[in-house]
Amino acid sequence: MVDTGLARISRYSARSRVQRLPIEQISQASATQRSGRCGRLGPGTCIRLYSEETFQASEAWTQPEILRSNLASVILRMLALGLGDIDSFPFLERPSGRMIEEGWATLYELGAVERDRSLTDVGRALARLPIDPRIGRMLVASVEERCLAEMLVVASVLSTQDPRLRPFGGEQAADFAHAPWRDEKSDFVGFLNVWHDFREHLAEHGSSATRRWCHERFLSWIRMREWVDTWRQLRDLARDVFEVRIDRDTVRRPRDGGWGALHRSILSGLVSNLGQLGEEGLYETSSGGGYAIHPSSGLLHRKPRWIIAAELVETTRRYGRICAKIRGEWVERVAPHLVRSEYEEPHYLHDSGQVAAWERVHYGTLVVVPKRRVPYGPIDGVVARDVFIHEALVGEKLRTRAPFLAKNIELRRHIEALEEKGRRRDLLVGTEARFSFYDARVPAEIHSAPDFARWRSRATRSDPDLLGMHESDLMRSTHEELDRTAFPDSIMQGGTCLKYRYRHEPGADLDGIAIEVPLAGLGQLDVASLDWLVPGMLAEKIEVLLRAMPKRLRTRFSPMKETAEGAAEALEHGKGDLFIVLATHLSRVGGIPVHSSDFDRERIPEHLRMRVILRDDQGVELDDSRDVAALIERHRASARDAFRKRLQESAGELELTGLHEPPDQPLPSMVELPSASGILHAWPALVDEGATIGVRLLDSERTARLHHRGGVLRGLFLLAGEALAGHLDWLLDGRSIELAYAPLGDAGAVRSQIELLVIDAVFLEGREATWSLRDVQALEVRYDQGFPELAARAERVVDTIEQALQLRNRLLVALERNVPTGWVESVRDIRREVEGLFPAEFSVPGWHRIREVPRRLQALERRLQRLAEKGPQRDEQDRETLSPWIQRLEVARRLHPGHAAFVAYEHAVDELRIHLSAPALAGPGAASPRKLQAAWDQVRALDPAELAALP
Repeated sequence: MVDTGLARISRYSARSRVQRLPIEQISQASATQRSGRCGRLGPGTCIRLYSEETFQASEAWTQPEILRSNLASVILRMLALGLGDIDSFPFLERPSGRMIEEGWATLYELGAVERDRSLTDVGRALARLPIDPRIGRMLVASVEERCLAEMLVVASVLSTQDPRLRPFGGEQAADFAHAPWRDEKSDFVGFLNVWHDFREHLAEHGSSATRRWCHERFLSWIRMREWVDTWRQLRDLARDVFEVRIDRDTVRRPRDGGWGALHRSILSGLVSNLGQLGEEGLYETSSGGGYAIHPSSGLLHRKPRWIIAAELVETTRRYGRICAKIRGEWVERVAPHLVRSEYEEPHYLHDSGQVAAWERVHYGTLVVVPKRRVPYGPIDGVVARDVFIHEALVGEKLRTRAPFLAKNIELRRHIEALEEKGRRRDLLVGTEARFSFYDARVPAEIHSAPDFARWRSRATRSDPDLLGMHESDLMRSTHEELDRTAFPDSIMQGGTCLKYRYRHEPGADLDGIAIEVPLAGLGQLDVASLDWLVPGMLAEKIEVLLRAMPKRLRTRFSPMKETAEGAAEALEHGKGDLFIVLATHLSRVGGIPVHSSDFDRERIPEHLRMRVILRDDQGVELDDSRDVAALIERHRASARDAFRKRLQESAGELELTGLHEPPDQPLPSMVELPSASGILHAWPALVDEGATIGVRLLDSERTARLHHRGGVLRGLFLLAGEALAGHLDWLLDGRSIELAYAPLGDAGAVRSQIELLVIDAVFLEGREATWSLRDVQALEVRYDQGFPELAARAERVVDTIEQALQLRNRLLVALERNVPTGWVESVRDIRREVEGLFPAEFSVPGWHRIREVPRRLQALERRLQRLAEKGPQRDEQDRETLSPWIQRLEVARRLHPGHAAFVAYEHAVDELRIHLSAPALAGPGAASPRKLQAAWDQVRALDPAELAALP
């Protein structure tokens, strides 16, 4: 016999809780035993491959197994038999105290003993099973999980040697033969697969054929027989201990339904072998160690997050043998006494009305449940109550029909609205004060909505206002009373209630005041009134304007805060253009001329500019802007469409078309249309349809007046038809007007233009505004008043047109001549003015403009002569003088053509033009800057938002 002197000796490490199989030098007794074996059948020789010195240095005897094994089963048996305390038991070879403590720890881990080391019901059941306590614990758990039959098969194979063979040099062939039984989730299921196939083959072919079958599949026949014998013994034992019936047919292959039950049962006995995948592919255990999956396992290449190993062995490295994929949270179910929970972030659940927290479950150093929401009231009622009061009551998240919460919310919002209006944050009490209000009333045991509802229904029977707050509960006692009339909630404009929105959030886009405007009413918005904001904010805005004035003016109004407050009180809020009205007031109190152009509007902060919120009929916000002019321009078409839609729904029958005379009944000056946000206004007007007239409802009075003038002209023309035609036939006979008009367009169109211009000159010039002519009777009265002047005025109109056309054509011919390079800009400007003075449709500007055309053309002719006499320098100076006034004129013409204020300003600019070119032709005071500025201020007052950029 050859003796190497080495052996693998099983040793249990109490520190690492691992069953180790280190290779050690055998004892002298074991070496002597080996030498005796070689002479069993006859004389033999033992060859020792180690020195005599090594033999002499080795231990005399092999260490008893009780000193190198887990003592859990020993302690359990002693407890069941009542043999007394293990610490005082007279062992022949006494185990170390560390090994004894480890045995107690194993029993506690399995749930066999309490912390005071008394036996539990599980421990009593385990004591009746003469097997390893871990295997017994699996059987006990399998009864509860209803998989005892399958667990008996697994337990029996774990109690014997693995029947699968992997001979040296034949590992690949063995793995190939074992592949059909391999399960990628569980090696335990692999054993069940082997069991089923072995039993079925044995039943069908007998023992001899099955022996060959085992040999071909690298299974040990002897170990398989031992497995069956062990299973049979465990089955009989389980029948007695658990009082159940177990048949052969009850053992089945676990599918999805039984996979969890089987492995939870296994986990209950091997919980300390639980592993979580960590770095470098190692599985960390609850004690902080780690192990790798054994190469023979079917899970080697799967790397699941959580596994359980039947045993941890240490050879060249620490391995987990016979592994299975599990779920980490199962530990909490099979071993609740081993886990500890941490709770964080208590919070209120709006839907259920409960206070919950996030639970993290630890098993040793492992986190088996990283985050789970659980009810927090049963865990910490004091904290849960605080959270409930803070979030459900103070935070107003409680779902309830009780009136107290709605009342408290309304009161809180009211005080917050006062803060927003006053741009302050010192009126509403803090959350701690509101918490104290509820804390003093809600009992200590209430921490959920259902409990609160039951208590409230009882408590409020005797005191209905128990939970209702009053202003004194929510408002600080030291606050100054806010003038609520200075910060209204809404404003009426033309019958429409427009709501204000206040926001105090310095630096934010929404900071300041806003007004909500319906889309259909956008055209009726009084833009000028928006500059006034609300009375409570006017003084602050005026102070900003004062501080932004030039220094020569600013110093006259110190102290500015008092001056601003005095102005805000003196001015009639919302009447007229703020900047013009304020300039007039400051001129009076300061004794120095102040113009609206002295205010730097760019210096006004955003929160002192009105923000307009545009909403549709359903209340959906469409747009918002502090640039009101840009907002109106963006939505002009859609606002008109919305207005027309509302008009068709409410008053579409008022519109008429194809009339040869106005209606018999006077058109109302305005009609009211109901809308979602209040009352919209529409202005009926006569409109020119060419050969006929019609009645239309328009969304602004300004637009209606412009259209109405054209409709009145057409109506008067229809009345004067034959009489006017006779006069014009006589006046135009033999004249060259049609020939002179030819460069402008079709000569046949000149007569229709003259006809409308004559009607304007005869019936409208110098008379009452056309807006009052709203029925056929009024037009007939006007016709009768002007008819006596028809012949004379028609002659004047024709003479003026003829003179204007002659002057125009003569000037254009003169401008065609070659001129020096320095004249180019002046000549281009003169040509542009000549062409603009007399358009192809010359009736459109109206008689009040056309009658001045000859004088204007004469002034331009004089300008051209002066250019030849004195050069372009003087002309350039005149153009620079005119430039800002003309710029304003063009902007105003787009917005307010035909308005009296615009007509006056346009006439003032025309007079300035004439004065600069031909002073002898200009009227008195034509060059007065104050006169021009006053006329412009009247125009800008019509639309301050649109014209604010112009001084």
